[in-house]
Amino acid sequence: CLLTEHSLLRTGQNQNVSQSVMSHAEKIKGIPSKQLKINKPNTKQQHTLPMPSNGTLASPNWPEPKCVTKCDVACRKDQGNTIKANEFMDDDTVLRQKMEKVASLIKQSKCCTAYTGAGLSKAAGIADYATKATNSVTSTAAVPKLVSAFDAQPTYAHQCLVELEKKGFLKQYVQQNHDGLPQKAGYPQWKMNEIHGAWYDPSNPVVQFGGNLRGDLFTWMLQMEKNVDLCICLGTSLSGMNADRMANTPAERANSDSDNGSRKKNKKNKGWAHPALGTVVINLQETPLDDQCAVRVWAKIDDAFRILAELLDLHPQPYKIMLPSACDDVFEVPYNSKGVLDTSVRMKLNLKDGQTLRVAPEEASNFDEYCKVASKDAAGHYICQFGKGTRRRFGKWWVTAALQGMVPAIPVVNAEPEVWKATEENQKELERWRNSEFLQPYDPVTDPIPQTKQLETPTNVSSKMAAMIAGMEAKLKMDGVGR
Repeated sequence: CLLTEHSLLRTGQNQNVSQSVMSHAEKIKGIPSKQLKINKPNTKQQHTLPMPSNGTLASPNWPEPKCVTKCDVACRKDQGNTIKANEFMDDDTVLRQKMEKVASLIKQSKCCTAYTGAGLSKAAGIADYATKATNSVTSTAAVPKLVSAFDAQPTYAHQCLVELEKKGFLKQYVQQNHDGLPQKAGYPQWKMNEIHGAWYDPSNPVVQFGGNLRGDLFTWMLQMEKNVDLCICLGTSLSGMNADRMANTPAERANSDSDNGSRKKNKKNKGWAHPALGTVVINLQETPLDDQCAVRVWAKIDDAFRILAELLDLHPQPYKIMLPSACDDVFEVPYNSKGVLDTSVRMKLNLKDGQTLRVAPEEASNFDEYCKVASKDAAGHYICQFGKGTRRRFGKWWVTAALQGMVPAIPVVNAEPEVWKATEENQKELERWRNSEFLQPYDPVTDPIPQTKQLETPTNVSSKMAAMIAGMEAKLKMDGVGR
């Protein structure tokens, strides 16, 4: 467990996150504590169906998927999910037919939303929780062996999600993961709700199991829940997280709004923005939602998206995020001293080494904490040092989004922010930034993203724990086993 993404790389998680988030939520939003819990008791049936479901819109000709990996261990017993971690796959013909139905639903959707879990990033080399089988079909030689999980690069599916957004199909994204892979692939930060915390946002520490969600992100998620008509649910066991509402709600609405399986076209209730089309689940393992989702796809996520890319004429490709070199790590952004978007002013955001920053969002569990820009990592993301121990990254995409004035607030400001009234030239520059493209296509073979050469020891753990991790790493190296 020490080497999983959540335990090894929970950079600086505040142990008082529940109380801190709640105090801000009560002050600003008035949200009851019980509503903010990251995980809720799962009231759905926790058993394996007589046969794996193909979804409520399934063709009667579709056979049940084949069990390719047998595993008698519960996939998420720690979350009350006792469904066994068996792995299933559709045959090639059925998989294509299912993805044709998925493509049709995406074309019909008014507000298609992605909801993704750790299974999406497994192919990038980041461990998940639910995979229990030692002979899992996801454990292949093609999975990268990373020195640091921060080095992980987007998968083919991540790149397809970016293309879905660019083509106007994908409207919003709720991310369980903390890894920043969608943004590395080019997904806009302002359409991304990292509800469980983020490795590349200094103001959004990872929320511990049993902790409380950040009040402003929770409120945003509730609005997204009202907007979604079709959820594309990828790589999550749906074991009772609060955020599982993003998949559960459209599925339940579609089934309650249907008449003998035929979706009603104009039914609206309870303030929903659009009639529901349902939820598509793409996963190898069974979930509690399988018999309620519209289409249940049993496949590796990248394999399913290769078919979807063909059907929707997507052309996924890897991108690099390029900061304007002329700025030399000092940026003039349209935000006030509290880090809130205000195009009538400009603020200098100085990210040079040694600069002192302050966490700006009032809803953050670490609001008003100070840090210093220590350096940049191998890929050029800023590393912020909090006190003597904790280090958190500040993703480059936050800077480009701030230059364009696209995010409603930024995670950090300088300790003594320099703010002035925007001039006419400042406004023209803002328009230039908004018309600029910060994503640059690249070839990962001939022009690879720089990688970490030595593992960065976690700085938010006790000396005893750090020594234990170091010992495990040394043992793995001696045994010739990659992380």
